[in-house]
Amino acid sequence: MSRLEHINEDDLDTDHKHLLARPINLFRVIGNSPGALRVHHEFGEWIRWHCTLDGRLRELIILLVGILKRSDYEFSHHVEISRQFGVTDEDIENLFAYIDSHDTIFT
Repeated sequence: MSRLEHINEDDLDTDHKHLLARPINLFRVIGNSPGALRVHHEFGEWIRWHCTLDGRLRELIILLVGILKRSDYEFSHHVEISRQFGVTDEDIENLFAYIDSHDTIFT
């Protein structure tokens, strides 16, 4: 259970409603501060679409960090997102093998 209210699109003013187009819980909590939600959204969009780091590599790094930090939330959300950037089931299996010190495509 969250200690902060999960904001819905209807709770935001017109200028901020679009920020909850993907109403994941993280965004809904940050929505308690619409200005912070706007900045967080802009930064996330920059990372996803404008950063010079290859999208597939970026998503593999995010998945690896999610695994290492035992963040089921981060990992589960980025499995789906990573598909948009070419990450495969084999890639994900190799991340787990890499963590277990097995030879993989990443070694």
